[in-house]
Amino acid sequence: MSKAPVVSAVSAFYNRGPYVASSVGSLLTQSLAELEIIIVDDGSTDDTAAELAKLADHRLHVIAQDNAGFVVSMNRAIRASSGRYVAVHGSGDISLPERLERQAAYLDANPDVGVLGCAIGSQGRVWGKQIDRAPLLEKALESNPFAHGEVMFRRDLFDKVGGYREIFRFAQDRDLWLRMGRHCNYAVLGEKLYDRFYLPDGVGRNAEKVFLQM
Repeated sequence: MSKAPVVSAVSAFYNRGPYVASSVGSLLTQSLAELEIIIVDDGSTDDTAAELAKLADHRLHVIAQDNAGFVVSMNRAIRASSGRYVAVHGSGDISLPERLERQAAYLDANPDVGVLGCAIGSQGRVWGKQIDRAPLLEKALESNPFAHGEVMFRRDLFDKVGGYREIFRFAQDRDLWLRMGRHCNYAVLGEKLYDRFYLPDGVGRNAEKVFLQM
């Protein structure tokens, strides 16, 4: 009988065919053994589905659906998961090999922490510092203290607060962290464990989307 996964890594892909091999591949090469990977193909019209099909691995579960948007896709992925921790992974981004193992070990050792980030690399720079709950909650009222894909959180917290709220087209992650913050503390690992890439059609590259998110 196989062991239940400790971590469920989840991601939603929409027209990310060129990035599937490297991005999902970075999850398949994690040092953590007790892992499942759940990818929602949110109605892609390119070769995303074909590229995902090439990655035959018993840990990888692909959910294909008609296009329903990011929030619906993430809720579906997480509700299909079975790990006690959920690791978000941005489509096109890279999780470094020890990311999931390091974050899971920290959550194991710190039961008061429910949402955990890490230092991230992007465009040749590294962001991330150790933070505790009070300054994070104050900062979160002004701006999102995490890049979405760096975060690992406890699945039971997700269920307790009701998951992502579909009313939010943007900033749905910040809304989730704020609601979780009523029940847990936060932390950020100081070591770089995640590489974030700004893709041409991503939120950070579209002025209208940035405005709406703010």
